[in-house]
Amino acid sequence: LDAFLAHGTTTIEGKSGYGLSTEHELKSLRALTRAAAGHPLTVMRTFLGAHEVPAEYRPDTDAYVELLVTEMIPAVVGLCEACDVFAEPKVFDAARSRRILAAARAHGLRLRVHADEIQPMGGAELAVELDADSADHLAVVSDAGILALAASRTTAVLLPGTSFQLGKGKHAPARRLIEAGAAVALATDFNPGTCYTQSMPLIATLACVILKMSAAECITAATINPAASLGLDVELGSLHDGKRADFVAMDLPSHAGLGYVFGGNPNRLTVKDGRVVWSAISGVERES
Repeated sequence: LDAFLAHGTTTIEGKSGYGLSTEHELKSLRALTRAAAGHPLTVMRTFLGAHEVPAEYRPDTDAYVELLVTEMIPAVVGLCEACDVFAEPKVFDAARSRRILAAARAHGLRLRVHADEIQPMGGAELAVELDADSADHLAVVSDAGILALAASRTTAVLLPGTSFQLGKGKHAPARRLIEAGAAVALATDFNPGTCYTQSMPLIATLACVILKMSAAECITAATINPAASLGLDVELGSLHDGKRADFVAMDLPSHAGLGYVFGGNPNRLTVKDGRVVWSAISGVERES
């Protein structure tokens, strides 16, 4: 969490999804809750028990879906704000994803979807159909999916660090999404498997170079749009009267420098709720 602050991030979404049992998913969410307690970062928690099918359930994926729907989702209520599902043909197909997300909504959770990352499956369309807050990844999103996102409130969350590190040459079509009118956000996708960075400045550079986004588009995609995808845009994501004063000061000649500077940290000051919480001189500054 300190590293996110150092790189200028003031709000994150943290997900479970590496335990894949009721016990370990609860443990992950409780650990995230404890880590966030007293830390300057705003941390939004997402249950991702539908990240993969555990080995013991692969002969019967529906049995794991049943466990998710009847046991895990009811158990995590109160420990998270949202539920996500890895919607892929070889993981959770459209019907299974729909059932998991419907159960999550019935328990009062917001919805997010890992959509169209590896194989096209209509994940973006599914996210829109269910009025999910976000469709994440979108490396192989279809034309129909782009149009569906553009006509909806669902945010297209692009993760260029992940597609860069995987090295498969599949990147989300940011230009087509933006030009169609979709709301585009950027995120690190910080995780131990496919993208180990907490640097949003680096993600912005990758978005400029690989996804062909402008620096101005990257700033929008790193501020107000992700705030909207988390349901926080009324209080965060831009500098307006009545909103919380979250901002950074970076050592760049202009905002366009986001597209050029990489390999270091241009951030010099992180302000959260009007208070300096990190500086290049003194590091993290917690309230006494």
